[in-house]
Amino acid sequence: MSVTIKEIARITGFSPATVSLVLNNKPFRIAPATRKKILETAKELGYVKPQIRASLGQSSATNIGMLIPNVNSNIYSLIASGVEQACNENGWGLVIESTNNDARLQKSYLYSLQPGLVGGVIITGHFDALVKDGIKQVQRQGLPCLTVGSQPTTNNAVAFDNVQGGYLATKHLLSMGHRKIACLIGDSHLQVVADRLKGYRKALDEFGVAYDPKLIFESDFTYRHTFPLVPTLPIDQFTALFAFSDLMAFACYNYWRSQGIRIPDDISLIGYDATNAGYLTTPPLTSVDQQAKQTGYTAGNILIEQTRTGQPLSKPVIIEPKLLIRQSVKPVDHH
Repeated sequence: MSVTIKEIARITGFSPATVSLVLNNKPFRIAPATRKKILETAKELGYVKPQIRASLGQSSATNIGMLIPNVNSNIYSLIASGVEQACNENGWGLVIESTNNDARLQKSYLYSLQPGLVGGVIITGHFDALVKDGIKQVQRQGLPCLTVGSQPTTNNAVAFDNVQGGYLATKHLLSMGHRKIACLIGDSHLQVVADRLKGYRKALDEFGVAYDPKLIFESDFTYRHTFPLVPTLPIDQFTALFAFSDLMAFACYNYWRSQGIRIPDDISLIGYDATNAGYLTTPPLTSVDQQAKQTGYTAGNILIEQTRTGQPLSKPVIIEPKLLIRQSVKPVDHH
């Protein structure tokens, strides 16, 4: 059985993260004595990097393959970072491919992720049909497959709770006295959008506020497509806006500021994703944190365990979101 980073960490008394940094020769400041002890222990135990083991044919189950829709997406980058951490702690490698939601690319990439290279595959994305096709292909290749992200399409999934995310954002605005709350949503045919709207409506119902479809405005999750839409929003009809991504919220920030519209004095604003860029806006953006890195870390550990046991999950693991309260919401003045 191959020696793992976790085993070296247990023996040396250092964290798996520290051991991983040393063994992968990452440029972090680690005490020479610590580095020496870790390297000596790894040598004594016969530790071999996963990529080298695979090239020597010693084990086929030493890498996780991962498909993400867009390598530039903050959310998918965070998920991948969490998976990478899990891989490092277990002595595994990670192979990431970006599909750009292209079925042809996905099929090609998955075909290359054969059992000789990876022990299992993680698929992320919003488009259910594309994810389902990917699962079928991976299963035909005889590999365990875990989906990560929004609406789970199988029990073997780690998923965000988008209903709860929509609920938390809307409830916060309602608790601050807002009753006319607009929603700037992504593609309406996506399940992730339907789920966040469900949470939005649940909060409205709890506060006895009628749902008004005229306050729902559709774009997509990007800044580029949202910015031209912002000037058309009837800002005299709402006191707060819940944007379904931080990028959409940033589009509102920039246009409204150019028009002298102040956040939160004139309009309160909440985003979704809790990106670090939200700290850089003035004022900082309140946003729903999906716990994306923790989601990826959880998924990575689950899939690695499944390569050993062959047992899929009996039900999806749901990661609860949190509301990151910054300064873009203020109580509404009814007087």
